[in-house]
Amino acid sequence: MIFQKVLAASFLGAVCLYGFAGNLTLCREGKTDYGIHCGKTASEVDRFAVEELQTHLKAMSGVFFGMDREIPGGKTIFVGLSPDALKILGKDCLIGQLHDQEAVIQTKDGHLFLYGKGRHVNLYAVYELLENQLGCRWFSGFGNGDFIPAKKSITIPEGIVRSRYAFPLRSLMNWFHTDKNRVRLFAYRNRQNILLNIGTPQPGIVQAVDLKGPACHVLSRIMPGFKGRHNNQAASCIEIKDYYAIHPEWFSLDEHGKRVNNRQLCFSNPELRKELTKNLFLYYKTLETKEKSRYYHTLDLNDIAYNMCYCNNCQALQKKYRTPGGSFFDYLFELCAAYPDVEFATLAYQTSLTQRPPAGLKNPPKNLTVIFCPINGLFSGTLDKENLRDRNDLEAWLKITPKVWVWYYPNTYGSKLPVPAPLANFERLAADIRTMARLKVEGTYFEHDAGGASSGTNLSEMQTYVMYKLFQDPSLDEKKLMRDFAVHYYGKAADSVLQFAFELEQYRKNFIARGGKWFYSTQNYDYLTEENFLRWNRLLDDAATKIDPAHTIRIDLLRMGLDCCIADHQWTQMQYFPMVKKCKERLMRTAEYIDRRHKPVSSMAKSVKKFLAEIDRRIPLKPVPEELLSKYPVDDIRVLLPSRNAQKKYRAEDPEANQKYALAEPWDGKKFSMGTYSPSIKRYGPGRALSAANIVKGKYVLYKLNRSTTLSPDMIWWGGRWGLVLRMGEFCKHDDPVSLKQKWDIYISLKFTDDKVYMDRGFLVKAK
Repeated sequence: MIFQKVLAASFLGAVCLYGFAGNLTLCREGKTDYGIHCGKTASEVDRFAVEELQTHLKAMSGVFFGMDREIPGGKTIFVGLSPDALKILGKDCLIGQLHDQEAVIQTKDGHLFLYGKGRHVNLYAVYELLENQLGCRWFSGFGNGDFIPAKKSITIPEGIVRSRYAFPLRSLMNWFHTDKNRVRLFAYRNRQNILLNIGTPQPGIVQAVDLKGPACHVLSRIMPGFKGRHNNQAASCIEIKDYYAIHPEWFSLDEHGKRVNNRQLCFSNPELRKELTKNLFLYYKTLETKEKSRYYHTLDLNDIAYNMCYCNNCQALQKKYRTPGGSFFDYLFELCAAYPDVEFATLAYQTSLTQRPPAGLKNPPKNLTVIFCPINGLFSGTLDKENLRDRNDLEAWLKITPKVWVWYYPNTYGSKLPVPAPLANFERLAADIRTMARLKVEGTYFEHDAGGASSGTNLSEMQTYVMYKLFQDPSLDEKKLMRDFAVHYYGKAADSVLQFAFELEQYRKNFIARGGKWFYSTQNYDYLTEENFLRWNRLLDDAATKIDPAHTIRIDLLRMGLDCCIADHQWTQMQYFPMVKKCKERLMRTAEYIDRRHKPVSSMAKSVKKFLAEIDRRIPLKPVPEELLSKYPVDDIRVLLPSRNAQKKYRAEDPEANQKYALAEPWDGKKFSMGTYSPSIKRYGPGRALSAANIVKGKYVLYKLNRSTTLSPDMIWWGGRWGLVLRMGEFCKHDDPVSLKQKWDIYISLKFTDDKVYMDRGFLVKAK
């Protein structure tokens, strides 16, 4: 955002009715001398701007600012440049100096002027006043997230403030909200100006673009005959329901020379082009007639990444344009040229399809909007570093047309939990938004529906706020924006929440520094460890005690992904079972709140209930033997479990074993040796040799090693021929001197038969 502030010389030293020189006091102690004026010919958006101003000023101060009041000596807040406003401003009016979508807050002679250049900009001037000068915030599209500060008096500085947003078109997707009116108003207040025409229109909420859409993966709708779950259902207006059955030559030729209907079309085929064009226009004509709206005529490909077509003509067009999408682009550009008055849209999607733009294009179409979708990039990296291929393709598209929007993916997909594991990637989001702004991308078209966004959980609400603010001004510091959100939304719990967010962010950065990569469906976050679960659970327990009790649910929503991870984790230490029980109870309670208040597309409570039931159906751990519990406090006992990734010949199912699983190897019936070993230092530790007289056959019995020992990070217990192994190093940290000095007694659970020995678990007990 570009800001300019100028103090008006005529105000210096002047005394105002409600303040000192240099300030305008709009109201004080329940009274105001100000009325609001927007002119008789004001637009629908301007009238909405007045309503928003009245609503927020009333909520803030208790004072209603009426319209065009005739008060002797009274002052006016002008929304827009009516003839009266222009008369007072005179030569001080800045409208001739403004860029498109540049807003102004200006004072003169005690009056306040809110105006700008462009369809929405008088409204943006109102929101700039409310948010950046008076402190209002709008934090959640699910409701209960507005912050309007209470003020006995409302005072603003005299002068001029100009603001201009970085991206002409700005949006976060909001399809998953069932209360369309609520989310649309929330988005509008945060200056979103596309993807607003969902559901029933609301007076005053008007898009920057008159067309609906763009859509995605339209091909299967208008050319029925494809198979595969990735395809959309055919449009009812298309009479032929299976083109593949009658024209297989119109479909992709695969690498084996066969026409197939699970890929794309043979776009080099002239007859196919005629039929596709006919169906495309029929589809959109039907849609526009039904909904009484105009649409982008979107044409793009099926959501499957195979090479488009191996026929000679399609391959020749791929070579001509130097992109896998060559044959499709050749047809699309022909279509744009034939219908210059129609606005078309397409996706630049998949590196194996259309992400790479065509080369050597001499007369690019002016009636085409390109939605750039870097789905194959690293979801852990940025356009300036790890995703340079995507950045290069984006730059190349911008050389072809300025009408490029970026369909961006803030969070990874692929979670099998009701709410995905927590993650933070604010620095990645900020870096990529800044890159897009530098490249002069026209529109942000962000698919913010993963990572908890569709339920308002985890850090997704904070992400939403940070992205909206960076769409306006990418130079803002994302950490300061995170703090701004946390202080307003979490109150006294802000520091705890920020610690959680910053730690998650640091883990992402450390992961990348080690060469780690997140892709589209990645959920392999290496920071999901017991140690972190325990620390973050304590941290957010503390946050829950600090936040205003009226907003405790905000902490519950924030920690829902963490609670899912804790519930899903296989805990072996009894002292943590009460924590897990609390997490499960809180999960169910929070899910019921989401169903009640957020009204999601599918029930969160049902999803969580099913998830918890599946956990409860897992084969439980056997209790710690009474033999140990009678001697040692439960907090001093650690459980060791055999690896389920051991060599197949050692893995055994045993109904009597802990979780019905053990490691087993042959036994000669005479003696059995076991002990500990540290590979890094090649050192053996305590052990024990069992003779036949010491062995109990036919059931699991605990056998104690001959002495206590400290641990090393790579220490293992071994038994017999070394097919039986337990790893113990996780209970010793290389950077924790206390754990390095701690001595442990070691008990191993073994069952002997006539020819085999089974090991189902072990126990470490703090030595006395």
